Amino acid sequence: TSVVLDQFNLDGKNIVLSGDFDFGTKNDIANLIQDNGGIIKSGVSGKTDYVIVGAKGSADWSCGNYGTKIKRAMELQDAGKDIAIITESDLFSLIN
Repeated sequence: TSVVLDQFNLDGKNIVLSGDFDFGTKNDIANLIQDNGGIIKSGVSGKTDYVIVGAKGSADWSCGNYGTKIKRAMELQDAGKDIAIITESDLFSLIN
C-alpha cells in the first residue's frame, strides 16, 4: 500500500514497529512517533494504521522474507483493512 504524502499524519494513528532500525533503537523510533502524536502498539490488529519496517529488515522484506508482523499486516490488507506498510526511510522522508 502506498502512502499519499498529503494524507500522511501520525496523530492518533496506531503504529507497529518491526525489525531493527538504522536511525536508532526501537525505543528511539517509538519516542519520535509519539512526539508526532502516534500511538505505539506491540502487535498488528485490524486497528493498525501503519507498520513501519526498520531499514535493517527491509532488504529481507523486499526479497519476500518477512516476520510475523508484516505477514499479519499483509493478511489484513488482503481482507480489506487499510494498513500501510512503510519503511524506516519512508517514515523519515514523510515526517521531515
